[in-house]
Amino acid sequence: QAGGYKLSQNMSVADIVDKITNGEVALDLITILPAQRLDQIRESFIEAGFSEKEVDEALKVTNYAGHPALVDKPPLASLEGYLYPESFLRSQTTPLQTIITASLDQTALLFTPELKQKLSARGLNFHDAVILASIVEKEVSNLDDKPTVAQVFLRRLEIGMMLGSDVTAYYGAIINKLPPTVATDTPYNTRIYTGLPPGPISNISASSINAIANPSDTDYLFFVAGDDGKTYFS
Repeated sequence: QAGGYKLSQNMSVADIVDKITNGEVALDLITILPAQRLDQIRESFIEAGFSEKEVDEALKVTNYAGHPALVDKPPLASLEGYLYPESFLRSQTTPLQTIITASLDQTALLFTPELKQKLSARGLNFHDAVILASIVEKEVSNLDDKPTVAQVFLRRLEIGMMLGSDVTAYYGAIINKLPPTVATDTPYNTRIYTGLPPGPISNISASSINAIANPSDTDYLFFVAGDDGKTYFS
């Protein structure tokens, strides 16, 4: 079988022949980490051994036109937010586009009929939900806090209050190569502009998108991370 084989100097000729004739192609894991911007994922692909040219070609959104994960994404928007964090098996000959497609397939699995119905009831399409989920993803890592943080942002949207999320301000500054402060003026700064930012600010995990679909039954408007590692709501 064509592919890459891992051999060592202490293997006998018979061992080598057995490995090759049995088609024991070497497989490695490539991992997309959670809460990562697309530029960070791009760098991780390059560090994993893919060339910059192959990475940039594979990340072109036009390669995935019609993919079910992208049905609500604006046509000209990048894959930001849509590459599901997971580990994927690859051989030395696996194209990066195959891995990205597998990641998008995982994102599409999140978009169940039940989730669609719950988002629709809130006036959200999947792209809106990905944007909100990416903010939740960056704001808190504690799974128990995510539904309540989601409730805060959904209520702020509902009453026309600014989302006021520091992480959106930082994202806008970073991608525009500006000082990463909460005061940096970009369209992503939800401390300056009301409504959703123009797009997601990181990839998302299942827990974050489910928090948007199933927020806590509370009515908080504010939250803050305490020095003790807990999130406090008011």
